[in-house]
Amino acid sequence: MRALSQCLAWHSEGRLTPRVPTAFAFREAPKALALIAEGAASGKLALDLTVPPAFRG
Repeated sequence: MRALSQCLAWHSEGRLTPRVPTAFAFREAPKALALIAEGAASGKLALDLTVPPAFRG
C-alpha cells in the first residue's frame, strides 16, 4: 500500500510520466502486427475497437 501511495504521489507531482501506447484503428491491425514481427514496435501497441459513426445503427 505504501508503494502504491508513493507512486500516486510521484504521478501527481509530475515525476512519473507513463507511456501512452501507440493506437491503431482496427483496420490497421496488419500494420501493427508487422511492426511487432519486425521488432520495430516500441512499447505497447493498442487496437482501437471503437465503432465508427457511419456504422452505428
